[in-house]
Amino acid sequence: MAKGYRVLILLLSGLIAGTLGYIFSTKAALAQYYAISPQNASLMVEKKVRSLSMDQYYHNIAASTYTFQEDSLIEFQILVKNNGNVDVNNINVRDFLPHHLSLLFYPGSLNGQEIDWNIDHLSPNESKVFVIRAKVKIDANPIGKQINKATATSNNLSDTDTATYYIGKPTVPVTGDDSLLIKSVVMITFIGSGVTLRKLARGY
Repeated sequence: MAKGYRVLILLLSGLIAGTLGYIFSTKAALAQYYAISPQNASLMVEKKVRSLSMDQYYHNIAASTYTFQEDSLIEFQILVKNNGNVDVNNINVRDFLPHHLSLLFYPGSLNGQEIDWNIDHLSPNESKVFVIRAKVKIDANPIGKQINKATATSNNLSDTDTATYYIGKPTVPVTGDDSLLIKSVVMITFIGSGVTLRKLARGY
């Protein structure tokens, strides 16, 4: 009889152990399956530039590709994206334009050469695109490489990007060789003197 009890107890212990093992393994599997990814907040800004004669925007336009001149139209594209897996709110975007550009249209408000605007909300992987158009000034035309910067911030998130391009010397109309002008004046003077001498020789 005692032997039967021992066998029953062993059987029950094995059953309980197996049941508990199944419960714990199932719980672990369910926890892994339904695990919540850690929250990752991320904000990105991307700045590009183009001439209106181009069909796409570029991060950098080399001088050998295109050089902006006085009165050239230039266009910037600013993309702001939520690269994280949580919402990002109250995003402030700023664009810092060089002084040689005269703005034609832009988002937000203008303070000097700084453009400032806000994005209320971006869901995960959501992005918004903004465009700024300007003209190269005649009265303030630096030569060479130009850098345009944009920033996006929200609480402790921040990102910055730049676009580069080149401004060349204004085209100067060709007026001709100064020596040619001097030669022409001398020739006209010589011809005039010849005509005067002939008149004096003829008496009229």
